[in-house]
Amino acid sequence: MRIFYRKIVCLRTVAQVHSDFEKGENMKIEKLYKNNNDDGLLDMESAAKYLCIKKSSLYQLCMRKRITVIKIGRLNKFRKTDLDDFIRQNVVDAEYNANFTLKS
Repeated sequence: MRIFYRKIVCLRTVAQVHSDFEKGENMKIEKLYKNNNDDGLLDMESAAKYLCIKKSSLYQLCMRKRITVIKIGRLNKFRKTDLDDFIRQNVVDAEYNANFTLKS
């Protein structure tokens, strides 16, 4: 909760954050923070959702250095453009075979 609070303080005044927490509106604050991510960096969970893979698979790609990652302390962050480049690099074109038939 402490890390979340520090991230929120930069978007809203301390008084606003305290009053919203007292009212139980922390969900609205969390949405505000997520929507106001101007730097374009995604966390592990968001990047995994964007690539439609499990978080553990994304960890494996990071450890094998198959995907570009930005290390901020011990956190892994991703640029959307790097994720798009990773997708483009891993496209496999289909081969056309005129003799191919489906068996029923």
